[in-house]
Amino acid sequence: MFDDNQKLVAAIELAVHSHGPQLDKGGLPYILHPLHVMGCVDSIDAKIVAVLHDVVEDTATTLGWIKNHEAGFSKEIIDAIDAITKRKREKKEDYWARVKANPLALQVKLWDMAHNCSPKRLAVLSLKEADYLVKKYDTARAFFAADDGLVPLIVNRSFIDARTMLENVGYGERARKCLEELDK
Repeated sequence: MFDDNQKLVAAIELAVHSHGPQLDKGGLPYILHPLHVMGCVDSIDAKIVAVLHDVVEDTATTLGWIKNHEAGFSKEIIDAIDAITKRKREKKEDYWARVKANPLALQVKLWDMAHNCSPKRLAVLSLKEADYLVKKYDTARAFFAADDGLVPLIVNRSFIDARTMLENVGYGERARKCLEELDK
């Protein structure tokens, strides 16, 4: 039986193995993105979901394989990974609704979008691609904020009031450090 820390290590190893030699749009090892998102969340479960959040969508690893992994990831973790995994040809509103309905997936998705729209990551893209991503994530953030009174995100020029999110949602000191890093 794996304890929580062993499950986190297993998730990191699985993500590294699954993403393998993949590179991001800036030419860096892709694994750096899920590791960054993992560093922005607090709980072990959220860290596991964060490091695995793109594995099913972007690699050959399946949700069933993760579900049957010897680490014995909890149903909550499997459900969150399932919720955050976009399906082929799925309407974005259906995807966002599924993410929004799962608090663990939503927490990870918000940090995922923050990192994807960070100035460092956008700087290596064409202006057209960067503009597309900012608009895409602004639309998603508006969807996630609707009906909740929650102003959910974090970060740079296009994100809605980070201070409100930090105070209301209580992500604490780790969130402040991630925000500082993303603003660089």
